[in-house]
Amino acid sequence: MRLVLLLGLSMALGVGASGCASVLLGAGAGAGVLAAQERGFKAGVADTKRQAQLLAAFANEPGLLTNVGVMVWDGAVVLTGVVPTAAAKTRAVEIAKTIAGVTTVTDQLLVGHYSAKDYAADAWLTSKIRAELMTAEDVDSINYNLESVLGQVYVQGVARSAAERYRVLYLVRSVTGVLGVHPFIEVLPPPAAQQVVPQPVPAPAP
Repeated sequence: MRLVLLLGLSMALGVGASGCASVLLGAGAGAGVLAAQERGFKAGVADTKRQAQLLAAFANEPGLLTNVGVMVWDGAVVLTGVVPTAAAKTRAVEIAKTIAGVTTVTDQLLVGHYSAKDYAADAWLTSKIRAELMTAEDVDSINYNLESVLGQVYVQGVARSAAERYRVLYLVRSVTGVLGVHPFIEVLPPPAAQQVVPQPVPAPAP
């Protein structure tokens, strides 16, 4: 469904060639982007490795690799897409839980038919949403993963504040063609300097 070629990175991370040779793997980011993300470079590389390993495992299962979208952030996996059977949906979740370092698996998979026309429409929708986030001065777009499935948009990542989370969801909903928004967004705590520390109340004078 969503196939972006990251063969070199996948091989460097130890994904076997049999899982990559005839398919396009991963939806990872370059080193500079990973270093700039709130999760940090090391965590970003680890998530990219988990994603590549999961996609490689899907390559061995009928109807999974080309039908399932995989988002990973700090070990949390969100599966999206449309699979042909309920058994395929169950199998995708089972496989995701076997990947080392995966902490949670959120199943957003649908069962049904997904055409090339559907894919083209969703790819175009995702590109429009990404453009909106990238041009918003009050949003750090590199901290968000996006997937679109039949007009339903899944957003994963981390917001620097509650206000940024609200802004991201507002921008996503404002894009023509979005039928629903499903957020998986963590809000970072405020910096220590901005946290309000309760002051002791002085005892009343005798």
